[in-house]
Amino acid sequence: MRFRLRSLLVVVTGCCLALGLWISWPQHTARRFERLLRAGELDRIQSMLAAGDVAGPPITMTIDAGYDFTIEPRGSTLSDYALGRRRYTLKTPYGWCEFTAQQGRLVELRDRYFYGGVEFVTVF
Repeated sequence: MRFRLRSLLVVVTGCCLALGLWISWPQHTARRFERLLRAGELDRIQSMLAAGDVAGPPITMTIDAGYDFTIEPRGSTLSDYALGRRRYTLKTPYGWCEFTAQQGRLVELRDRYFYGGVEFVTVF
C-alpha cells in the first residue's frame, strides 16, 4: 500500500511539473525574443520564426534605430493552454507586431506599421 501511494505521488508530482513547464513555455519564448531584440540579434530572431515567416518592419526598425519597445501578453483561451501557445503584441513607436509564441517558435506574425500616416498590415 505504501509503495502504491508513493508511486501515485511521484506520478502526480511529475505531471504537475510537466504541465507547469508546458503552460510557461510560451512565456519563456517571449522573454527570449525580447532579450534577442534588445541585443539586436536579427539572425537569431529569424531562426525563432516559423518556416515562411520573416521579421517585418516593426522588428527590423526597432533593431536598427534602437527604439524602446514593450511586449504585452494578450488573453489566452483554454485551447491556447492545451496547445502550449500564447499571443503577444510587440509595441514600438514605429508600429506593432502581433505574434504567437508556441513551442519555442514565433508563429502567426502580423505586422502593423505606419509610413507617412498610413497604416499597413502585413500577414505572413
